[in-house]
Amino acid sequence: GIYGGTINGLISKLDYLTELGVTCLWLTPIFPSSSHHGYDPKAHNTIEPRLGSEDDWDELVSQCQKRNLRIILDYVANHISHEHPAFLEAQGEQDSPTYDWFHFREWPDSYDCFFDVPEQPEVDSDHPQVREYLINSACQWLKRGCSGFRLDYAHGVTHAFWSDFRHKTRLVDPESITIGEVT
Repeated sequence: GIYGGTINGLISKLDYLTELGVTCLWLTPIFPSSSHHGYDPKAHNTIEPRLGSEDDWDELVSQCQKRNLRIILDYVANHISHEHPAFLEAQGEQDSPTYDWFHFREWPDSYDCFFDVPEQPEVDSDHPQVREYLINSACQWLKRGCSGFRLDYAHGVTHAFWSDFRHKTRLVDPESITIGEVT
């Protein structure tokens, strides 16, 4: 089932959190997703409607800045949702521009996916369009008040991708934080 709160619910607890001494909020994926966990984004540049709106995000950022709280977003770059428009396009047409974003073993239904979960197809992080999409989306969140990222399954993506990611996110915010999950 769906668990967890909303952006407005978090805003209502900011005073309590700062009284506890919290200085940074780490938010699990806030991006549109069909799952309860959100680690299968259908987009990287918008907010899951059940969590709140773009205006709610802006209010969270404003309220956090007043309290000197930083916000870290959980960011998934290794895989996406099987409902992501890029995957649906690639699965629908082999000659689509997004076909090469993925590693199809046998098109259209056999492809590399995160831990063999078909709802989470892996992307080719070294493909120029994939890289541009993921990095531009991350930079957008930095411009909108995010302080950095916790990078989900970081070792699933190439070092070259992360080098470019780090370089470009630092151009947007030299103080941005990048933490990789490597298990």
